[in-house]
Amino acid sequence: MKQITSPAIERAGRVVSEAPRIGLARFAAPHKWRDLSDPLKICAKRFRLNSTDIHFLETLLSFVPDDHLTLDPTGRLIVFASNAAIARRMGLSGDSTVNRCIRRAEDRGFVQRIMSPNRKRYRRVGQGGQTLHSYGIDIGPLVAGHERLRMIADEVLTEAADIEALHCDCADELGRLRRILDKASTVSAAMLETMKDFTRRLRRVPVLDLLSTLLDEIREAIDLWKTPVKDTNDPARLSDAVAHSERRREHNQNISIDEAQPKTELTEAEIARALPTLSAILAEKKGAREIMGALNDTAKLLPNSDRAWSYAVSTLGPMQAAVLLGFVIERGEKIVNHGGYLRRLVDLSKHEHLSPIELLRRNPHFNGSRHQTSGFQ
Repeated sequence: MKQITSPAIERAGRVVSEAPRIGLARFAAPHKWRDLSDPLKICAKRFRLNSTDIHFLETLLSFVPDDHLTLDPTGRLIVFASNAAIARRMGLSGDSTVNRCIRRAEDRGFVQRIMSPNRKRYRRVGQGGQTLHSYGIDIGPLVAGHERLRMIADEVLTEAADIEALHCDCADELGRLRRILDKASTVSAAMLETMKDFTRRLRRVPVLDLLSTLLDEIREAIDLWKTPVKDTNDPARLSDAVAHSERRREHNQNISIDEAQPKTELTEAEIARALPTLSAILAEKKGAREIMGALNDTAKLLPNSDRAWSYAVSTLGPMQAAVLLGFVIERGEKIVNHGGYLRRLVDLSKHEHLSPIELLRRNPHFNGSRHQTSGFQ
């Protein structure tokens, strides 16, 4: 994001150099993108922040010239930009949205408005260059709380990993249950309805407690259905032909790695041809848990991609995230910042500016070409 080196309005004195340090070495000061912006994105749901709120906070950070942020002796770091200037940088036509964002950020303790008597934002300095008064939006609370923010981000990522592992377990167990049902000599309508209910619940927004309950119920059904149903007098029992048709339809609806994700229009052969490296990595993996473990390990091997991969999975789901990761792997050394590149792909996909299917079809391997092209730029 482009930065303005002199956003402040200076009054009654010469321009002040950078505010004095507060006893911290420069390397200890938080980086505004890595230590503040990235954790904010990860914790957005925890703090009930939407994309506009995040964009607003990033815009405030962009008005500070340095990448590493330090507070003045009073514990403040004031942004002097007006609402109109903030709105322009956010790409907004008016400042009403900025006012709402300021209120929401204040409510969550990230910023504080330091108002002047005339409600203007400026810094007044003395003849010796010392700051006499500063008025504007103080982002000091956000900067001072960066360690706590990082801890919350780690908690969110850990919880997301636990949810993903539990989701994979549910998908594996549901697959076992489906195979038991396919081999059963007779299947009741109640059993089919139970299967549909499990599948619907697995497709909902994943929550740790709900997934844990679902896993227990699926395993109970597995124990119960291991013995084939022999009651042919059940009036609700379906005929073999109808039961087979129902099972086949259920099977076709749940063939993806993650049953909660949207289905791709590409075949497995097309994906394997477009992403040969990723396909080779996953070739011997069985079950959703093993596949996700391999994908996590692969993401860690790419420079600066660990957090970007977590962001991809939480934003798009494992299947679409895996396609984007595979595309990044295929481009290899042509990418300077793998993590930033992956995050950019995720953002484009999130806002429907680019689909994984379109991305794969740009890959020369998709059509059998042996030559690499520039691909996504």
